[in-house]
Amino acid sequence: MIHIIGGGLAGSEAAWQAASEGVPVTLYEMRPGRPTAVHKSDRLAELVCSNSFRGDKLDNAVGLLKAEMRRLGSLVMRAAEASRVPAGAALAVDRARFAETVTRALGEHPLVTVVRQEVVAIPSSTERDPVIVATGPLTSDALSADIARLVGREHLSFYDAISPIVSAESIDQGRVAGTVGIIAVVLIMMAYYRVAGVLAVGALGVYLGGFFFDLNGTYLWVFLATALATPCTAPALATALGFAFTQPPWIIALMFATVGLGLAAARRPGRSAHGRRGGSRGCGRDGRSSSIAPRR
Repeated sequence: MIHIIGGGLAGSEAAWQAASEGVPVTLYEMRPGRPTAVHKSDRLAELVCSNSFRGDKLDNAVGLLKAEMRRLGSLVMRAAEASRVPAGAALAVDRARFAETVTRALGEHPLVTVVRQEVVAIPSSTERDPVIVATGPLTSDALSADIARLVGREHLSFYDAISPIVSAESIDQGRVAGTVGIIAVVLIMMAYYRVAGVLAVGALGVYLGGFFFDLNGTYLWVFLATALATPCTAPALATALGFAFTQPPWIIALMFATVGLGLAAARRPGRSAHGRRGGSRGCGRDGRSSSIAPRR
């Protein structure tokens, strides 16, 4: 009999591999009786961070590892294939379906016994009844203290990563700031470019018309970033754009309007792209490099 503490990815896979070899397994999982701050269900192998298992091609180390796991009859790989979602060359899964597949497979295996209780101390491990500790970074305080006592270290450390999260509030801010920013850019183009600006705004209106019924915050962000990054001053604007996207809507709109005024003023008749009279070279209104002769 093998005793496995922790029903995450490692514990679930260890239980499956041992049981597949005909060895009885008792798998201890403290949820739902002892929940954690990040788990949402009582399922085994629940993913609480990224739903991606990284690359799945054979031209990299992680892809080769997955191929080896498949050949060894990995439950994690089988569940991943059953719950796979589009992610390019990576292997990403539907979290709920993945955890449900693992939980059902272990629950139906005749040699696996799942015990839903917290283990507060590491049981005695013998050659006949070995113990596997696979509790990961969300180990309970009591078991963490016992692990630290066993290994002779006062503190245990781990490295982790989180996936980027886009909140609904930030999307709403994007819609507001993006709309105000586009209006500001349109007014600036019409005021400073006059005839050319009116034509450009007309073309912009036709272009946006195709997106009218699918206009959202993400599209507005991309449009504004593209509009401000196309001049030859783009390298100087990169930092400003990156900073702007982290600010409240009114600050973002103010920054876009200020940048637009600066670009328009720099291209007024008689000035180069750098705002000086004379023969310096700069970007013309069509985005190409041009030479402006000095006035006499």
